[in-house]
Amino acid sequence: LDMLQKHFKSRKGLITGFTVSMFGLSTVLLAPIIETLISSLGLIAAFRTLSLAFLVLLVPASLFFFVPSEKECISYADGPQLKPLAALKDLRFWTVFISLFFSSAGYVMLVLPYTKVLAAQRGMGDLAIYAVMAYGIGNSAGRLIFPTLSDKLGRENTMILCAVAAVAACLLLSSARGALFFIAVIVIALGYGAAAGINPVLASDMLGQKYFGTNYGMVLAALPLSSVFFNRLSAAFGQTPTKPAFIIAAIGCAFPIISMLVLKRSVKRTKVENAA
Repeated sequence: LDMLQKHFKSRKGLITGFTVSMFGLSTVLLAPIIETLISSLGLIAAFRTLSLAFLVLLVPASLFFFVPSEKECISYADGPQLKPLAALKDLRFWTVFISLFFSSAGYVMLVLPYTKVLAAQRGMGDLAIYAVMAYGIGNSAGRLIFPTLSDKLGRENTMILCAVAAVAACLLLSSARGALFFIAVIVIALGYGAAAGINPVLASDMLGQKYFGTNYGMVLAALPLSSVFFNRLSAAFGQTPTKPAFIIAAIGCAFPIISMLVLKRSVKRTKVENAA
């Protein structure tokens, strides 16, 4: 991501979204291939085959990677270029961290563990597999669409839009049936994917490109932490989520709205101070 953002400074949202969407899409495409290999070749042979395939594909591809010179890509004088320790002391770092942490609330608490269960309870057991496919596609699509959109609307505005939609979808999912059920699942997945795609760009915008690799690595720690946190919350509700689960997930999805508003205010204040 660091290398690509340096190549495509004016289209960071698009290029980051495209790259991150491939992470999500790879699980959809590779899962059936891996299952087929394991069932036909056995576990060890399947992993050896995959290792060879990755070696043949990835090593030649890596030969085309290069970091452009500073003149070709970006002037480090543009905007803040915070070192990791300085980033940890900066409010902007924590607004992005909090945004990424809570953006997974609806997806991890509700969609991943309960989509099949809720579909079966509401008379859509035969369609549960399509709901699973829908959230996989929504996750990948959100990673591409919304970072690209953020190039036009602004990172913070796009994140707020996605968070508002996710809050509404979590509440809708508590009772939705039929088409509304699928819409709620897809919207939550889109919001999760959007956060995964926008936050890398937001981190480079707010903290700078020069130390992006380390700084975004620290921001990205929010994702496994949130997965553990919201998985445990989800497990507390057992096999079937009750009304409070949907409310808690909706509240979690609302936190990125607050963090983005704080970030916008911080950026505005910094611009005023720099202009003075």
